[in-house]
Amino acid sequence: MKKNNIILFGAGYWGSKHLRVLSSLNTVGKIYVYDSSYDIVNDLKFQFPHAIFVDDYEELIARDNVDGAIIATPPTTHFELALKCLKNGLHVLVEKPIVENLEQLKSLHKISSKKNLVLMSGHTFIFNNGIIKMKEIVDSGELGDIAYVISDRLNCGIIRKDISLENNLAPHDLSILQFLFDNASIEKIEKTGISFVTQHSYDYQTIKVDYDNNVKCIINLSWYYPEKVRKISIIGTKKMLVFDDSLQKKIKVYSNSIDSMDISNTIQQGYYEPEISMEEALMNEQKHFISSFKNPEKCKTGYEHNYNIIKVLEHN
Repeated sequence: MKKNNIILFGAGYWGSKHLRVLSSLNTVGKIYVYDSSYDIVNDLKFQFPHAIFVDDYEELIARDNVDGAIIATPPTTHFELALKCLKNGLHVLVEKPIVENLEQLKSLHKISSKKNLVLMSGHTFIFNNGIIKMKEIVDSGELGDIAYVISDRLNCGIIRKDISLENNLAPHDLSILQFLFDNASIEKIEKTGISFVTQHSYDYQTIKVDYDNNVKCIINLSWYYPEKVRKISIIGTKKMLVFDDSLQKKIKVYSNSIDSMDISNTIQQGYYEPEISMEEALMNEQKHFISSFKNPEKCKTGYEHNYNIIKVLEHN
């Protein structure tokens, strides 16, 4: 089995999780780590003594023995780092948001396509078995025609200064919608929000997206909310589905349908909870990234997946 050598850019909160997972994969050989923070590097050296921490990545990415890169640095650095890696023949996984605009995405796609390299975004929920099960149920037709979807991503913190609420949280929900509806085209985008804590960003925001498959979606976001909510509700003509990431059994499929409803009464019907296998989504994501080296076109979160996500984020 080939051992792939990987360089990790950024070893902070999320980057350190990547490092942990990389360290456990038998398809990974050498792990190089670059982070500008001395404190972060000094701490991780003891936790991951096998990792190779470097001060200069320019020479490293030009080597023939480095196969791929994972970029978990601040969003403003994503494009330049990904560009350098792709130009040097490295497969690239970039944390969300993959880039800041469509022009950057198109530039990276042009290079990755020409060199037959993976250009992948870190949309971990696509590799969450609960989300995968949800798509299986949607694709089966069990819910009937999908009327609308409501996605709630709310919490108290972390309020960030380096990125807006939308760019920080919306990629999660948008990537799930892209996955559920097979990268359907977007016909209409509407946004509204409230600012009361930060000056540079909304603190509560609603994004409405209409797809060309007649599905209408509403995304509610906040980083200043009393409870942590991670919920997706899919309303179909036959049944309804709720995914709640806070529960052990994450999916409930309700038997309510348009035909069964008497508009003069409130009806509570039964539901069932499908079995979902427990696996770490980040582990599944990294396995998919490395397995895509042989067939970059098989990447689930490549250019087509990211196009509509960046289109929504760019929309004013």
